[in-house]
Amino acid sequence: MNEKDLNEILREFGLPLAIFLLVIAGCFFFIIPNVKQILVLRSELKKQSQEITALSAKVADLKTLSEAELYESANLLQEALPAEKDFYKVITLVKQLCQQNNVTLVTFSFSPGEIASESAKEKSALGLSSTSISLEFVSSFEDFLKLTNQVERILPLAEVSGIKFSLGTENGASASGNLLGFSGKMNLMTYYAPLPKVLGDLEKPLPKISNQDKKLIEDLKSYFKFQPEAEETPEVTVGRENPFPF
Repeated sequence: MNEKDLNEILREFGLPLAIFLLVIAGCFFFIIPNVKQILVLRSELKKQSQEITALSAKVADLKTLSEAELYESANLLQEALPAEKDFYKVITLVKQLCQQNNVTLVTFSFSPGEIASESAKEKSALGLSSTSISLEFVSSFEDFLKLTNQVERILPLAEVSGIKFSLGTENGASASGNLLGFSGKMNLMTYYAPLPKVLGDLEKPLPKISNQDKKLIEDLKSYFKFQPEAEETPEVTVGRENPFPF
């Protein structure tokens, strides 16, 4: 093959080969990356479209709810199961119930570590943190039964976990077992839980309040709530004081 024939072959096949190589190079450096970017953008747009649809459904559900009722229910549930320990409210409520039921509250106690230390927390079967309060009392049997029933209907929620009592004639009880009065100890468990950091997944629909949930909220409304004890206001003399009262 002479040089003339080689030039003719290169002239005949060289240009198509060069064009083919340029097309291949363009696919690798331009077309394929752009196609990948387009696919990624389409996937993101589809995801955003789904999120917008979910948010629109949640907004529609929220418009059907009453803001005042939600606020009242949230405060009620927060009062029933506080985010932090609140011994003062529990003790004050128990003291008020003791006074209403003619039960003498002698002493109460709880461990200081349960207030200050995170490691002192106990977990209930529901995964809630709980602490115990011990109460010493003097009461008649009937009044004590009323008290125990009412103690488990206070906010924050409390549970009678144990009772230990003994008869004593010095408290008005008879040795014959008439149960006119007795003294003893009662242990209470109080519960609390931190507020959730996440209210729900964006993709999931808004949780519905079931009839059972509504009944629970209505029941909690009848529970005993904390009422600050009224302070006695000293009498103030108005006007000029009589220097000769007698």
